[in-house]
Amino acid sequence: MLIFLALPTPTSLAAQGLSIPLAGRLVGGATQAGTGLLIPCEDETLTYLNAQGKKIASWTPYERFAGWATLGRDGVCVVPMLSGKVTALELGAKQITVLAQTSRPSTPAFAPVAGDAGRWLLGWRDGWVAVWSPKESFKIDVPLGSLPLAALYDPEEGFWIRTPHSLTLVRIDGSLTRWGGLDADKKVSTSSQGWFLVQDQQGILWSGGPDGLSVFNPATGKYRQVEASHPVLGLALGADNGPVVLEAKRVLTLDADGTVRRTLNLPSEGKAGPILDNRGGLYIYTERGLLLARDSRLLAFWPDPYGGTPPLLTSDGTLVWVGADWQLRTLTHRAPPYLSWSQPGSDPEHTGSSHRPASYASLLRVWKADPSYQVFEALLAHGTRSAQNSVLTTLEQQAARGDLRTRWPFVNVVLLQIARAGVSDVDLDQGRIQNNWPDLRLRAYRLLAKTAEPEDKKVLYSLLQREYEPMVQDEGLLALSHSGLDPDGRVTQLFLQLQQNRSEDALLAKTLLEGAEHLWQVSGPEAPPELGNLVEKLYTGAYPKVLRVEAEKLFQKMLGTP
Repeated sequence: MLIFLALPTPTSLAAQGLSIPLAGRLVGGATQAGTGLLIPCEDETLTYLNAQGKKIASWTPYERFAGWATLGRDGVCVVPMLSGKVTALELGAKQITVLAQTSRPSTPAFAPVAGDAGRWLLGWRDGWVAVWSPKESFKIDVPLGSLPLAALYDPEEGFWIRTPHSLTLVRIDGSLTRWGGLDADKKVSTSSQGWFLVQDQQGILWSGGPDGLSVFNPATGKYRQVEASHPVLGLALGADNGPVVLEAKRVLTLDADGTVRRTLNLPSEGKAGPILDNRGGLYIYTERGLLLARDSRLLAFWPDPYGGTPPLLTSDGTLVWVGADWQLRTLTHRAPPYLSWSQPGSDPEHTGSSHRPASYASLLRVWKADPSYQVFEALLAHGTRSAQNSVLTTLEQQAARGDLRTRWPFVNVVLLQIARAGVSDVDLDQGRIQNNWPDLRLRAYRLLAKTAEPEDKKVLYSLLQREYEPMVQDEGLLALSHSGLDPDGRVTQLFLQLQQNRSEDALLAKTLLEGAEHLWQVSGPEAPPELGNLVEKLYTGAYPKVLRVEAEKLFQKMLGTP
């Protein structure tokens, strides 16, 4: 389907957000830091702003930045310099502190990529990369023998790196595997600008750059070119694993096999994006301004000529961009990002990361060497109720301070171990199946409802199928619905099955409604069709009127979204 966009009447910025003058041109782009932003500028100053645009702190290295200030899961910020130096920073309530530094006598090739266990991938244009842990003073230098163009972190395997003629997997221990033969018959552009690498849920890698779009399957070693004649200016992945590709004059929406499903012609030359929101919208920065489109409709246009850096859509739905006039602009109350894994500057869970969730076993392998994790593991190894209670109390106290994931990024692995421990022991009491220690699992699920990630979905799904305590099962359902998308519909099917089995349980119905609402928020029009059936059962069932009214509102919202 071919869609043409005409340039609309400009959307006013008045009373919609902030407009803040910068001291210099933005370098790389803005980075989300909690509810605030990190802004590296050409005046050699990194500024940390709060949600109101007020300065929290700043840091001046007295040399020029090379790109984004990337934030890791542990709260460490890593910044590359044009000199080849890379600096790790800690963001405080009132100041920015230098944690560690490393360097090579070469220009950085891409923004630092955060992995698990405090590991980072750094890359330079002399053909070297490094796996670095600034908190542990740990670094492994790895010679690629070729220029690194783009990189991402796969939680199941390690760091993937695109070079001109190969894809290389560098693991967190520094070992590597290389697949050669990519574009072997032609000269590939070695510009450090404009290369993109994303990975879908099955591990398929899509690479885009000046030489077009290509796809690589590591399982088979097969590589093929897609849309070879058009340079790629931006790349993201949709819910069906198909790429959304920005070219100079159009945006292509492709199926997972690379077939073009929709073509959107732009009113002026495309420069950066696309960013996908959770309602099917596309944010594209063109030469003449920033636009929001959905299907065949242009919903908004902000006439700020392109300033050289891509826009950012934060996890709470704040749109951030800088135009040619060096004004930082923000608009709140936008739709949150749908899939932000391939969006530079996004929150630490998604920047430079894969769509593919890690397995529970691989997460255990990653964190086993972490001293903090070893403390929790030693306690849980006792297998006693008191040990699990002690762990949960510690985690609950940290959660109350608001920095549980920042302090212990491995917390979900610990919580899933507690949830697994009790559900494995089953008793039969007066004909009713019971699991041991339900109160401990209830507390674990309450924390997981706030911290669950896509890599936790498979384990949560398996545990809930063996959970026989209704109250614990309800809390676990909330954790499951908060663990991300439901592309195969299995979570929705489980919700439907439980609603049928406990059709008169109003507390379960309330939980299912909250879970359904969250799935709709993150999935939008791509949500499984069965989700509508579930919500319909909730507003037509014999439940309290307040619940039925809320369910009907959600159902109408689902019908009204294109």
